[in-house]
Parts: sequence; structure tokens; C-alpha cells
Amino acid sequence: MRTGSALRAFSVFCLLAGCALRFVGLTRGSSDLVLPEAGADIRVSFYQFHPDEETLVSAALSLSNPLQPPLTAYGTLPMYLARGVLELSALVLDRRPLDLGPPQSRAFVFGTVRGLAAGLSCLSLGLVFLIGRRCFDRWTASLALSFVAMSPVAIQQAHFYTVDGIFTFLSLVAFAAFLKALKSPRRWKYLISGVLVGATAAVRLNGLLLGLILLAGHLLSGGHGAWAERGRRAWERLLQLDLWLSGFAALSTLLILQPYLLANWDLLWQQESTSDFSFSLGIARGEMLRTWTLVDVHTVPYLHYWTDLWPLAVGWPLVGVFALGMFHALWRGTLPSLTILLWVVIYFLLFGGLHTKHVRYLLPLLPFMSLLAADLCRAVCQMPRSQTGRRFGLVLTAALVGCTTFHGFAFSR
Repeated sequence: MRTGSALRAFSVFCLLAGCALRFVGLTRGSSDLVLPEAGADIRVSFYQFHPDEETLVSAALSLSNPLQPPLTAYGTLPMYLARGVLELSALVLDRRPLDLGPPQSRAFVFGTVRGLAAGLSCLSLGLVFLIGRRCFDRWTASLALSFVAMSPVAIQQAHFYTVDGIFTFLSLVAFAAFLKALKSPRRWKYLISGVLVGATAAVRLNGLLLGLILLAGHLLSGGHGAWAERGRRAWERLLQLDLWLSGFAALSTLLILQPYLLANWDLLWQQESTSDFSFSLGIARGEMLRTWTLVDVHTVPYLHYWTDLWPLAVGWPLVGVFALGMFHALWRGTLPSLTILLWVVIYFLLFGGLHTKHVRYLLPLLPFMSLLAADLCRAVCQMPRSQTGRRFGLVLTAALVGCTTFHGFAFSR
């Protein structure tokens, strides 16, 4: 079999297997264990497992005024998406009312939004392959796809409707748009890129940091030459209208999706419950301890993710390749590698120092770390003038893929 055909077959397998793993067990929650307070006529109950999922879904169902959202800890876009999908599903299937009361209604609501989460996770797999093709080559794209498709953290989070999966999906869409805008600059491409940055920020406000990636890519793509010439070109590119219009589009999109940021800014700073942005930020920083944050009291910022959470998320073998992949991207110094690395560093610096440390925080980094790791594996497997090195790279890469695949399938059980 030719290399191209083998890569296509491998990519199709990873895509299909990854999608299947994301839908297996999606409806778990029904049980004949019924609490006495549920009532004597209730024979089956439905239990959900993720507190953030219930908070987000409850907020979506109660959302009536975008100027007074029931939840400010996260953006309004996930609530819009959940409410829209639920309303459409209820209309088609004639399932009314939409509430979290009776077990049948809870099962329908959570099953529907989890289907949306799994679908977005599957689309993210396609985006990883697309970005890998544009930034590197088919070999790297296929390998990165396998890492993301089989990683336990991606499989786990695809089974819950939380902001992490939506943020990851929109980050990948925005990055793909950046690549098109930088490769063949057009004003409409920059505007779309800005809209996507604003939409990502409407999931989490730190999505605005994606604008820095577009800015860096725009400045770094100014050409080659002496440093003085590069500086002059970078300054000229900084003043280009398309870049500023992109920033305007990002802020406009964010304010359209979250109008309370303009009309009722004080909502961000109220501290009445964990649904409030300021309250949640205080918990994340460790300013207010809660029962579920006591486990993080003695953990080391940043380091804890590498010693404890990344191994849970992807397995120890891939953790080491992730770290080496970052150094390889810096050494390689190409525009795609540096922009991916910049996003990884910025995002990790933002949340890695928080008091609360959850494995799901790593999900938005997974696709980008996988791309850098896959590029490193490709470089080792294609080393010039070293037959032994190439063989070692191929064996190492095959073992890495096999270990990650086994880890993913085992976790899904």
C-alpha cells in the first residue's frame, strides 16, 4: 500500500473511532435507584454527573433577557446554543415542557445538549486535521488527529455540555480562519477572524487573547530581511486598516452576544453566588475556599498540570512528547509553529497559576499541543542521513499511537 493511501486509511480510522468514542455512553444517567423524596409513583430517576453542566443547562433554560443573564461566570453563547438546540428538538419531537423536573424531561434535556457537545467535539477532530494540513503536512495532520481522537480528556469532556468543549471548537475555527487570512490577505477574511475571536470570548472572556495570535501572525508574516527592515514592515502592518477592523469586529461581536457588558457592567462584579463572574474568579484564585477546592491547596502552580493532570488527560508517554514538541517548535521557528506555540504559552500562563486546577482546563490546549508533538514525530521519522534515527522514530511514533489508542478505548469503557 502506498504511503498516501495508508495515511488516508489511518486518518479515516482515527476520525471514525474518535467520533464513535464520543457518542458511546452519551445517555448514561438513568437508574432505578429512586430517592424517597422523588415520590412513590417515580420508578426511574435520571442523574447527571457534572455540576458545571447542570449549572449551564439550568441557566440556558431560564435565560429570558440577555441584559440580565442568570449566569455571568461564563459567556452567553453556550446558553444561546443550548437553548436553540433544545427549542428546536422540542419542536420537532413535541417534547414539552423543557425543564429539569421529571426524570424523562431531564433525560431529554441532558441527552440533547450532550449530543451537541459530542457533535462539536467530532467537528474539532476535522479541524485539527485541516489545521495540520495547512500548517505542516498530511503526515503531521493524521498523527495529531490520532492524539486528539484517542485522548481520554477529549473523550470525557465530549460527554458533557460544558464551556470547555465549545471554547476548544471555536478556538480551532478561529485559528483556521487566521491561517486563511494570513495566507491570502483579504478584508473579509480579517473581519471573519475578528467575529470568531468575539464569539470565542462570548464563551470565556479570555477568548479575546486569540486576537494576540492574529496580531502576532500578521506582524510576523511581513517578510524577511534585516532586523531594521523587519521592524519597519511590522510597524507598517500594524497600521493596516484590515487589522483594526478585525479588532472592531471582535469587540462588536462580543457586545452583541453579551450586551450586558455595555448596558449593565456591574453584573460582572456582583458576588451573590457561584454563578457570578467575580465570585467564581475569587474561588479560582483561591481567595475563597470551597469544599471542592481544598484538594488544590498544596498543589504547585503550573507544575501540577505536568506531573498530575496531563498524565490523566493523555497518558504519560504523550506528556513527554508534548514537552519536547514545544521546544522543537521554538527551534524550528516557522510562522505556523510559533503562532501555535504562542497560543499554548499565553493560555497556559493564564490558567496554570490559578488555585483551582481541573483536568478539563487542558482541553483547549490539547489540539495545539498535539500538532506540535506530531510535527516533532514527523521530524524524527524523516531525519536526513540517519537510517537508524528514522527507524527509531517510526517505532517510537507507532508505540505512542498504540499507547494513546489503548488508553482512549480503555477509558471509554
